[in-house]
Amino acid sequence: NLKHAYATGLRNTKGERHARVKLTEQDVREIRSLYSVQKISIERIAKRYGVASGTIHNITSGRNWGWLK
Repeated sequence: NLKHAYATGLRNTKGERHARVKLTEQDVREIRSLYSVQKISIERIAKRYGVASGTIHNITSGRNWGWLK
């Protein structure tokens, strides 16, 4: 049943649809801009958004939210 739900789009835990997500797609775009364009440190960005620095690192490296451009 789970395979069918994912295949048909009934269950999608990608991005904002995940039950435990703290960041929105807009937040992720802003984080990438803050890091790459404005050269703000990962630690400062993490503090601003209330998440771990590892989360920010994974976002900026494309490991998390990699499908979102």
